[in-house]
Amino acid sequence: MVVGTDLSPIQPAWTPQNLQFLVEDAEEEWMFPKNHFDFIHIRGLAGGILDWRKLLKQAFEYAHLPIQHKHTSLT
Repeated sequence: MVVGTDLSPIQPAWTPQNLQFLVEDAEEEWMFPKNHFDFIHIRGLAGGILDWRKLLKQAFEYAHLPIQHKHTSLT
């Protein structure tokens, strides 16, 4: 399953069955359990993120990493 998010509901009416779009703010708390995603791709957000440190820390928390590392530089 592929999940895409955006602030606005601008997604196409037709999507493949394995694709789901959600309208949400990536800077807010995510609606999924921790360690849920195998891959998190953040693209085209250069001017739209206020707190990159918070977003990247959250991405590491929600990514299913085979080896858990302590990311002390993000705390």
